[in-house]
Amino acid sequence: MGKLIERHATAHALPEVKAVYERLRDSDECPAKENLLAYFLRVDFNYGKKALDQVKWGATSGPPACGGLALGITLERQPSAALEQFATSRLWNPDPRIAIDAAETLQESGSADSEKILWKRLREWHERLMVHSENSDDPEHKMQLQLGTALLKAIAQGTCRIADADKLTELREFCMSKNQCNEIDGYRENWKHDPELELIVFNHEMVWPHLAQYELRSLDQLWPKLAKFPRGTAIAYSPQFQPEEKAHAKCIYTQLIRFAEDHGLQIEKSSQ
Repeated sequence: MGKLIERHATAHALPEVKAVYERLRDSDECPAKENLLAYFLRVDFNYGKKALDQVKWGATSGPPACGGLALGITLERQPSAALEQFATSRLWNPDPRIAIDAAETLQESGSADSEKILWKRLREWHERLMVHSENSDDPEHKMQLQLGTALLKAIAQGTCRIADADKLTELREFCMSKNQCNEIDGYRENWKHDPELELIVFNHEMVWPHLAQYELRSLDQLWPKLAKFPRGTAIAYSPQFQPEEKAHAKCIYTQLIRFAEDHGLQIEKSSQ
């Protein structure tokens, strides 16, 4: 029910939806609450902001609260400057879990313009941790490291952005743990040669493209990501499919070649 209400987002149902949400406010019905919050952010923005800010996150070390997906749902459904500004403002929330949620939201659903704000927050985070790095066993310090990881990934793997070798090299200067540095180094490996596009074809309904450090969920996500690569970029293409999906994989390859020609890209297919 919550998904249907969010998807159609009709304003005339607002009073009834508010009444439903008030009954669910203190419940554990996370999917329903997240979809209702997403509905409010589209239909009654001020109420939605207030309701999301009032979501209880519990103990500092506890799990994420219900509502963590609401911003992402809304940004994907109906992006707006006001909504993205609200998401970026939460990067500075005193509760690092809320800031982490904001970074993850901007990674998946933020516009290209949000990168500048993410860099600003990353630099401030890095400066703060440089001062307090001696408290490495403190739970707050560990949460701050998680925030840094989320900020690094939001820039390195943002859906609407490209983080190439130069940008990843710059990002590595801000890692504050071995795991963070290893993760960035793993991304950088994808740029030592031509960026690789690995396309895993399961069936006609399920295709997983992996492009450089980006793990995409569908062909629909692949085309806009490819379009962000500079003209002249060579892409190493490596399809993975079962024999019964050979015809489907060939059809996708034809689409890929046509797209590459239109956007000035070079597709270099593996010899397998």
